[in-house]
Amino acid sequence: MVLLTSEKLQRAQKDDDVPFRVVDLSMHPSDPRGTFPGLPTHRQLKHPAEILNLLIDKAPSSLLTGYIGFGAGALWAMCIRTAVASWQRYRQGRRHLIAALCVTIASGILLVLLHKVLRKRLITAKPHLSTVLDVSGSQSGPCRVVCSALSITNSHAGTHADTPFHFCRSPQSAIQEWDAAHYNGSVVVLDISPLLVSASQQATPKVITRDTLLAAGEEAGLSWNSVRRLILRTNKAVDTNPSWTSDFAHFDLSGAQFLAELPNLLLIAIDTPSVDHVSQSPICDGAHGVFFDHRVAIMENLVIPASLVQSDDSACSVVQGTLLTCFHPTQEFDDSKGCTPMLLL
Repeated sequence: MVLLTSEKLQRAQKDDDVPFRVVDLSMHPSDPRGTFPGLPTHRQLKHPAEILNLLIDKAPSSLLTGYIGFGAGALWAMCIRTAVASWQRYRQGRRHLIAALCVTIASGILLVLLHKVLRKRLITAKPHLSTVLDVSGSQSGPCRVVCSALSITNSHAGTHADTPFHFCRSPQSAIQEWDAAHYNGSVVVLDISPLLVSASQQATPKVITRDTLLAAGEEAGLSWNSVRRLILRTNKAVDTNPSWTSDFAHFDLSGAQFLAELPNLLLIAIDTPSVDHVSQSPICDGAHGVFFDHRVAIMENLVIPASLVQSDDSACSVVQGTLLTCFHPTQEFDDSKGCTPMLLL
C-alpha cells in the first residue's frame, strides 16, 4: 500500500476538484499538553521487560527460591531415610517405633511447609490491568480518570469526549453514552483568544465568562440561537507551547450557563484540557455539571491551527463547517472516549 504524502494529497484534491477541505483538530494522546500532572502519559511499550514489570505483581528471586528448595529437599530426603531405617528396626523395641512415627510426621510437616513457602514465592500477575483514580480535591463530588497499565495511558490524554461517568456523583447511573449526532453535523468555530489575557500578562488562568462570549459573538457577527455545535479557540500559541500548563482558559458558571441554555446547542468543544480549571472541585458543580444538566456533550483537547480562523490578533472570528468525529476503539473508557474530530469546510 502506498501512502500519499500531504503534498500529493493536496494535488489530488485539487485535481479532483473536491468542494471542501478537511482539517484535523485532534491532539495525540502522547502530547504532554493534554495530560494532567500525576496521571500517566500515553506511550507505547516496546521492550518486553516494560510489559513484564507492569503485568507482574510479585516476582521473587529465582536463585533464593532454588536455594530454599534444594535445602528443604535435602532435609526431607534425610528425614525419609531416617524414617525408613526406623521402621525397619521398630520390632526391636518400642523406642524405634516411636522414633519412626515421629520422623514420618516430621517429614510430612516439612513437605507441607515447603509447599506453602514455594507457593508464596511463585510469580503472580496483577489482578487488574486498569485502575480508576479519583483525582478530585473534594469529597462531595468525583473526578474519575481510568489509567490503563497495559497501554500506559489515561482516559483524558489527547482529544477526547467526556462521558457522564467522569463527573457524575453516582457511577452506576452515570454510565451512558451520548448519541453520535452530538459530535457530527454543522459546527461553528469561534476564535475568542483576542479577548483572553495571555499568561505572560496575567498570572491567573484565563476565564471564559458570559460577557466574554457575548463580546466575541458580537464582534464576529455570530447568531447564537442557530449554533448546534461550538468549537472555541482560546490559545493562539498552542503550536509553540510543548509542555503542560495549568494556565489554560476555562469556563466560569456564567459562561457555561450561557452556552448551556442556548436552545439548539448539542456540543461544546474546546482546545484546552478541560472546560473547568484544575482547581475546580468537584467538577460536577462546575462547567461539567452545567453542560450535563442541559444535555450538552463535551469534547476537550482539540488542536485548532491559526490558519483555520484567518484573523488578526485583535479580532474574534467565526468559521462554519461540518464536524465529523471518529472514535477510537482502543481509547474507549467508561469516563471518556478518545476521538479524532475532523472539520469539513
